[in-house]
Amino acid sequence: MTVLRWLGVFLLILIVLQLALQIKPTPSLQLGERDHRRQYHEITFTNIGWNHPNKARAINSKRSIATREFVDAVVAHKRFNAAAWMNNNNNSNIANSGRPVLAFLDFDACALMHYPLFGGGDGKVNADTQHGRPTGRASLDKICQMVDNVLQQQHISALRHKDSRLVVLSCNGNGLHGRIHLPKWHCLHRNRNMTKYSKLVVGHLSATFDDVHASNDFGLPPWPVKQVHMQKNQLKDMEDCIERPIEFSFKGRERTAGDFPEFHEYFGKMSKSNINSNKYRIEFSWEHYNKSTLQSSGMKQIAPTPIHNQTLEQYYAWIMNSTFCLAPRGDVLYSVRFSEVMSAGCIPIVYSDGWVLPYDSHVVKDWDSVLVMIPQSEVNRTQEVIAKISVERRCQMQKNVFEFYNNYVKNSSRRLDAILQLMDARLNHQEGAMNVRHVPYSCQDENGNKRIVPSPIVSS
Repeated sequence: MTVLRWLGVFLLILIVLQLALQIKPTPSLQLGERDHRRQYHEITFTNIGWNHPNKARAINSKRSIATREFVDAVVAHKRFNAAAWMNNNNNSNIANSGRPVLAFLDFDACALMHYPLFGGGDGKVNADTQHGRPTGRASLDKICQMVDNVLQQQHISALRHKDSRLVVLSCNGNGLHGRIHLPKWHCLHRNRNMTKYSKLVVGHLSATFDDVHASNDFGLPPWPVKQVHMQKNQLKDMEDCIERPIEFSFKGRERTAGDFPEFHEYFGKMSKSNINSNKYRIEFSWEHYNKSTLQSSGMKQIAPTPIHNQTLEQYYAWIMNSTFCLAPRGDVLYSVRFSEVMSAGCIPIVYSDGWVLPYDSHVVKDWDSVLVMIPQSEVNRTQEVIAKISVERRCQMQKNVFEFYNNYVKNSSRRLDAILQLMDARLNHQEGAMNVRHVPYSCQDENGNKRIVPSPIVSS
């Protein structure tokens, strides 16, 4: 009987353990892992530009350093499948894995001329010159022609899978308004023919909500030029909610042109006043963004000027010691400052009417927990707005900002992770609208009265 009793106890324990294993929570899928419980995209490039099978033609395709870094991130990713686009030998069949593919256009529609060197806008300083590639910018007049050429290959390429998508990263806005240039870039606009362009997804760096196709497109974060590398003691202070000595700060170019004169009119008075001491720091200078740190022909280091060193150190000190950092729009709808201040755990106050914020609701559900958005016409309400934010909320926002920067902005690999996260979520129809969100702005109603167009809130 004793043996039978112990045998019964043993069997009971086995049953309990089996039940426990069945109800054990399933670990969440980490980005980049392959899990058959959900679908995911493989990633590859098209083959009409710098990935063309004709090597001479490929190497003659102009591209920026920013694009080269993104290409390197894609190639290094565990989901990258070089053969996924099509079989280049017979141009007839794809190496079909049965999975949907995100095919990034191998044409530089993201020709950032202010990265990694700000001020290198001539197309030479920040050009990818490896392996003898020519300098200058790719002609964006051809972008829609390139997209059309790729889409014509749907029946013989990875795009024949119903859930595959062609992805174009568009880092271009136009002049002071930062708008998509029509009609040359009609394929990137929200009013594009969605029968023809149903498989096209565009990531926009400088676009308004009126420019993007809300269910297909998404926003991109600015590439940081002067990012901060926080020390352990600074990270601990942020984690422990140690209050920073400066409430808000700004160091940047004086804006007197037609893009955002209200900013200079309001904060210019502070920069010249005697009360510019403990609570805030305002200085209209951009010596920390001069051309003295790098030069073309291999990006060789040359000696920075003393004023550059001094103002750059001051810029770093300000944003690392500020709770809020003013991040007004630049010549286009974004500013690199948006991402740079995040690297210091400083909460951006964004002034850029209608600018589509990075990614979508599958990456950032609540932008109000990450930054402050103020319409350009209400710049004079800045101190009133931040005064209503409690100390506890400020602390959490700083942590959120720093986490967002490190996970989704810091480098090309992190930006790729964010794109995969939102596209995989769309593929698997995860709960939550596929919403992009924009900065609120003011306009006039039919009676000529000013009204604020709010940033849409994504329902849970």
